[in-house]
Amino acid sequence: MRRPRPLLWLGLAALLLAGVACTTERIPPAPAATPSGAPVGSVDFTVFESAYNLLLNRAVERPGPAALLNPAWDGLLAEAKREGVNTAGVPRPVLSGDRGATVHNLEDAFGKLTIRRSASVDETKLNYAAAAAMADSLNDSHTTFLSPDQFATQNKREAGNLGTTTGIRIERVTERPPLVLEVVPGSAGDRAGLQAGDSLLAIDGRKIASFTPREAGRALDGPDGSTLMLDVRRPGRADRRITITRQTMSLDLVRSKQLPGNVGYIRIREFPTQVPIQLQVKQALGDFDDENTNGVIVDLRGNPGGSLSDLQAVLSLFVSQSPLSYLVNPGGGRSLPVPRTGDRFSFDQKLVVLVDGGSASSSELFASAVQQYHDGLIVGAKTCGCLMAAQFFPLADQKAGMEVAVQGVLSPVSQQSVEKIGITPDREIDADAPALADGRDPQLEAALEAFGVEAGVARTANKTLLQADQ
Repeated sequence: MRRPRPLLWLGLAALLLAGVACTTERIPPAPAATPSGAPVGSVDFTVFESAYNLLLNRAVERPGPAALLNPAWDGLLAEAKREGVNTAGVPRPVLSGDRGATVHNLEDAFGKLTIRRSASVDETKLNYAAAAAMADSLNDSHTTFLSPDQFATQNKREAGNLGTTTGIRIERVTERPPLVLEVVPGSAGDRAGLQAGDSLLAIDGRKIASFTPREAGRALDGPDGSTLMLDVRRPGRADRRITITRQTMSLDLVRSKQLPGNVGYIRIREFPTQVPIQLQVKQALGDFDDENTNGVIVDLRGNPGGSLSDLQAVLSLFVSQSPLSYLVNPGGGRSLPVPRTGDRFSFDQKLVVLVDGGSASSSELFASAVQQYHDGLIVGAKTCGCLMAAQFFPLADQKAGMEVAVQGVLSPVSQQSVEKIGITPDREIDADAPALADGRDPQLEAALEAFGVEAGVARTANKTLLQADQ
């Protein structure tokens, strides 16, 4: 709450009267502001409360009030300190009791903090900081706070409007600088000179090692017209900084192509909520069948997941058995089988599924079912380990939102969770910087070689795909 400004006309009146009376009495100086300042006072915490109640009611872990409000308090203090609130030595409020009384204790304690007289708090930032801290505290792969820009982007993705503002796909962030795995031809990243095989050292001046995988992915994205600075390392060249001006570019959810060696290739970038892609995939399979291909590659690298119903429809085309997986309700209740939703496509070709550290959620469910039912070979790098059933919810301001993990997911045969574990491919092939810089794709080559395609022929496959994009 902003402190009201002093009424200037009162001060002017006092000065005028003093002049008329010609008094020699000095006006006493105004008392100095105390170091502690004035109380923050009442803050509208409606958005924070909506996030708090959402997590209490829907999160798969079913956290208690104190488990959420302790990190919320820490998040509030961190943001409040940036805004001029005195937070040193502030005792933590008593956060025990029922859900209503506990949140009231937190809000009352925050209102009693003091702020510098020249400062004011930003209620929106405080609400968002508390909501983000609560979501992060649950420490699962899905539950997260979404800023208004991020929530708007997510709503577009769910509607099937898949796009990229940079055209960049990178390795999952680990202890070493991640490789740039893909730069979409014609994208903002491509125009700025970024290449596959470059190593990413920093994003906007912040060292890449300080990012979580989720933070790194979101830091690359941003509104059209904004700039992104990347410090990159390229084999044989000095480290340099590349500036990218973001510009949205549409991407196809599904693309298919006949590759050298007479192998069909289907790339699925995402499983959208409102745009079923089953017919596109089925059409591609039909075309491959007519051409008597030797096999089919389904490329799920970089696919973050998406709709369970869309995944069911597509996966049912490839696996021979049911269920596809199991869902586990909050509290570890009874496991619910996820059934097939249609018949398997009648083709006799072999199947290879390509995955990497960017393959998450529904993509991991796809790979898990194919692997455990022995319906195909999994090739590439270990997957994300981010497999939970989640939903997106708007918060009270109808601008920001939250993704919340609402159910656990188990593999179909072993009935084990891969959350924070990931799926290990049958053939592990790491990305290779020199090969990527040369326009090759070692993982795709390994997939083709699994069908008996000669190595020399397989090496031309990625260039075939890149030429088709230009």
